[in-house]
Amino acid sequence: MIDAHIHAWGPPSRAHSRVNEHICEELAQYSVHPVYTADRLLTDMDRVDVNRTVVVGYLVTEWTDNWYVRECVTERDRLAGVMMLDYFDTDAVKRAREALSTEGVFGLWIAPG
Repeated sequence: MIDAHIHAWGPPSRAHSRVNEHICEELAQYSVHPVYTADRLLTDMDRVDVNRTVVVGYLVTEWTDNWYVRECVTERDRLAGVMMLDYFDTDAVKRAREALSTEGVFGLWIAPG
């Protein structure tokens, strides 16, 4: 079985604090963990018999920072990726080429910024 669209994110860090800080703050009020890592995703996949999944970036503050999707797909062979791309970005073509040259990335989600 393949899950064709899931989101995962790492913990906030100095390099990527604005990427997911908002999610972590929002989820802190619930009884779920505020960080949904690739390892948690793989555990959930195993629990429900999903063989592969496509990790998609998400539309949060710095939504075109695809660092965690890149990390997920380059370090885990059961995960494929779709990178987020702002088509108004002056470097959109360059960023698209870079994203698609990443092993494990098979597509782009292109949206206006």
